[in-house]
Amino acid sequence: MVESDPSAPIATIIASIKTSMGYTISYRKAWLAKQHAIEDVYGNWEESFNKLPCLLQVMQTFLSGFVYKLKTQPITGGQEIRQNQQYFKRLLWTFKPCVDGFPYCKPLVQVEGTFLYGRYRGTFFGGCGTRWEKQHTPHCFCYS
Repeated sequence: MVESDPSAPIATIIASIKTSMGYTISYRKAWLAKQHAIEDVYGNWEESFNKLPCLLQVMQTFLSGFVYKLKTQPITGGQEIRQNQQYFKRLLWTFKPCVDGFPYCKPLVQVEGTFLYGRYRGTFFGGCGTRWEKQHTPHCFCYS
């Protein structure tokens, strides 16, 4: 169920278990089972974070002009810094056509931002310029 729809409500999972097994599980057990199933299907946060630099390097290798800046911070346990452990802070990226189109825009850059809710929290920003023909051109993207 979670594999086909990761955003399935917990109440739906509880009802499905009751229908198929004839037993009502607690909300906590259903929530933990859903988290475990999502991790089995998609992997956990640490695996995803560890794959991110490699993915960005591959994109830079195969997408000519792809530029990115990955910002991380060390993990601290009290006053001490944990060796070789960092957490994701923000990522900024852009593509060559976006950079090449920038000189043809009006000297005004618009920044749009939205807060992300649900499973992935944070803020997503997009910067775009307006060409003289009143067409919007994306220039860069940031997830923080």
